[in-house]
Amino acid sequence: MRCKGCGYSLFNHRGRTCPECGAAFAPADFEFRANAVEFCCPGCMQPYYGTDAHGLPEPRAFACVSCGAACDLATMVLRPAPGVREDEAELNRVPWEDRSLPWRRRFLRTVGDAMVRPSRLGAAIAGSQGGGPARFLVTVALVAAVPTALAILVFTGFLAMGAVPPGSRMGAASARNDLLAIALGCAAGVAVAVVAVVGGVLAVAGLATLVLRIAGVDAPWRRTWPSFAYTAAPLVVCAVPCLGPYCGVYVAGVWWLVAAGIALGSSCRASAGRAIAAVVIPAVAVLGLAAGGLVLFVVMPATAAVKAATAAGAAAANQVAPAAGGETEPEPAPEPEPAPEESP
Repeated sequence: MRCKGCGYSLFNHRGRTCPECGAAFAPADFEFRANAVEFCCPGCMQPYYGTDAHGLPEPRAFACVSCGAACDLATMVLRPAPGVREDEAELNRVPWEDRSLPWRRRFLRTVGDAMVRPSRLGAAIAGSQGGGPARFLVTVALVAAVPTALAILVFTGFLAMGAVPPGSRMGAASARNDLLAIALGCAAGVAVAVVAVVGGVLAVAGLATLVLRIAGVDAPWRRTWPSFAYTAAPLVVCAVPCLGPYCGVYVAGVWWLVAAGIALGSSCRASAGRAIAAVVIPAVAVLGLAAGGLVLFVVMPATAAVKAATAAGAAAANQVAPAAGGETEPEPAPEPEPAPEESP
């Protein structure tokens, strides 16, 4: 239990203001894991445990069974239960799943946890009941792809309109048609990017689940899939127009795999080695399949087209060569014979 303002630990503190920053707090403002916190009588320190859905004692006010003093949640002293670390007592929730927060704050907090605190995010995923990792992933993909698409549309729009002669109706109509075609192309590109991101994360998460189960780890889909979906948040660095998709995607990809491995270790209670294997093996497999598909469907057809064009050009050159070789240079005209000299 830490101060929401400065992060100072508030366990074993009798007051209801943070000793570090002076901010007021109440135990009811926090959620704890069941039986992970002792709620102690302020008189004799008799411990009680939280058993309701928020990890708080029920009822909130009662008489102490040891000293008879009035115990109230607002005045009780809180401390971690024996064997529970402070950072394990509080029930962490994925910010994206907290409907009490505005959409923007939910998104930004989840991005921050994924990029900086993936272990905490993994612990929150372990206790999550599910709340839309697919929607979060689609939002991340849109944030990453839309700025570049808009930048391309604006840039090409300026070029198209600038090339229209003043007063030319046909030129203006042609420019509008070009802009419409570019806009449709940008929209299609964004759709392809979203499908590629979601499909890639689904594939990696599925293979990671298989690897963990083979390794003997209890890895349910409801934990592995959110671990990969939420930690894909580093893709937001690709939102930098034009530069992001070319340079940021490599940084974001590595960042995502590292964060996913850490979150997976927390959410599925996997060892570091198994979590690393569950991230690296699927990533290599998916990249290998993507490279194979690129070679099979792009490189090989392009190579075949180049060879066919080269062969056609060579055949055309061979047809022209004999005709050119059959031509002969004209023979020079014979020199006239000298006239015979007349005798005297």
